[in-house]
Amino acid sequence: MGILVVDDSKDFRLLMEKMLKKGGYLTLFFADSAEKAFEMLGLDSRKEAVKGIDLVLMDITMKGVDGIEATLRIKAVPALYDIPVIMLTADSERSSLDAAFKAGANDYVVKPPGSVELNARVRSALKLKYEIDARKEAANELRKLSYVVEQNPAPIMILNTERRIEYVNWAFTEDLGYLPEDILGGGTKVLESGVHTEEFYAELWETLSSGRVWRGDICLKRKDGRSVWQLQSLIPVRGEDGHISHFVAVKIDDTERRLAEEALRQREAELHDLTLAMSDLEDRERKNFAEMLHEDIGQNLATMQMSVTNRLPVEKSSGEEGSAVEASEARREFLLLLDTLLKSTIKATRTLTSEIYPSVPYGTGMVDAAQWYGTLFLKQSGAKLAIDLDPGFDRLGDTVKERLLRVIRESFQNIMKHANASLVDVSGTLSEEGLVLSVKDNGAGFSFESIRGKKGRGIGTLLMRERISELGGTLRIDSEPDSGCAVVVRLAAGKLYS
Repeated sequence: MGILVVDDSKDFRLLMEKMLKKGGYLTLFFADSAEKAFEMLGLDSRKEAVKGIDLVLMDITMKGVDGIEATLRIKAVPALYDIPVIMLTADSERSSLDAAFKAGANDYVVKPPGSVELNARVRSALKLKYEIDARKEAANELRKLSYVVEQNPAPIMILNTERRIEYVNWAFTEDLGYLPEDILGGGTKVLESGVHTEEFYAELWETLSSGRVWRGDICLKRKDGRSVWQLQSLIPVRGEDGHISHFVAVKIDDTERRLAEEALRQREAELHDLTLAMSDLEDRERKNFAEMLHEDIGQNLATMQMSVTNRLPVEKSSGEEGSAVEASEARREFLLLLDTLLKSTIKATRTLTSEIYPSVPYGTGMVDAAQWYGTLFLKQSGAKLAIDLDPGFDRLGDTVKERLLRVIRESFQNIMKHANASLVDVSGTLSEEGLVLSVKDNGAGFSFESIRGKKGRGIGTLLMRERISELGGTLRIDSEPDSGCAVVVRLAAGKLYS
């Protein structure tokens, strides 16, 4: 720390330099007059102040401006007020000390001073300056933090360990409507919206009391009675003794999170609509292709097969000439081969038609259609199929029948791929309340946690659930590991024949 010695005697300045250096003070500055000291301290705007002056040793009697007047002028400058001034005085000048102290002097030393006394007084004055500087720095930091908290755009609330509110900033007032006089000194019950359970608050306070930060969404009640959700951090604050002294609640700016969630919901909705639209387009394309196979190719093949059958020659008598018999037999064999090929092609066409699109539109009953899918998908696994559908299922609307068959088909496919079942049961009932269709198996089953997030799992079922939902119904899946699986569809009576 730097010391400025102000004295008009060169010999005395040299003596002071020697004693101060002996005391370990090496940053020393010297002025032979008060005017020179003013320059060094920056009182003369034309001169740049010397940096690092923390103590002034001032001769009380000097030519020109004396030490008392110099001290008065130094202390009048706010930036210099905290610099201690020790007056240097002769015995005969002690009567002036009262005026010096009134001017702002902090201490005095009788000239010529002893080395021990001088360094003790200097040490004490510098310690005072150090403490003043430390307190000013702490006050500045506290003031800075106060501004940060007060002017922070995030609502902030400070609670004591008794959970009483000690402070709220302006953002808290703007957000929830409570003025400081409305809420300070009270508990947090006034902020409870009634949304959360007692267990919720018990867990929150247990987390804070254990010294951990609580972070989450919480519903608070505004002064006007409305409820608002906030994403908050509640932070336990420890004192110098290490114990929790306060809790600070800060609302986290979750604008970006909310915008991201809204964008995600929007994208999910758009993807959902696009998926359904693509599924509708695929259904229409499948239906058109199936109708083309059935109406154009299938019917034409059937007509050709009937024509071939009608033209098969009858058996001739053995008296017919040999060459004619051979020609007739060759024609018959050709037609029989052609008939066989046409029947096989018709069967393959019908199979392809059924695989592409449910066979309901072409007059096949629900039991036969379900049986067909069972043969197509379950035969490979060796599972036995039992079907018990109310006869009224055949009188349902085509849209309803198509979607129910899609559920059956999707269920059969999943059973074939994953269930390793030996028995599959399809049942359906009709009542005044509506329709219930269930597809149950005795296979391996699964837990929903085990398949969550797995690529490609559940897409077909999701689409079927959406299709059933469009009809005002529900699709539920019940399963547990080693306990099989049940897919249950329920439709209200109002839309069964649309």
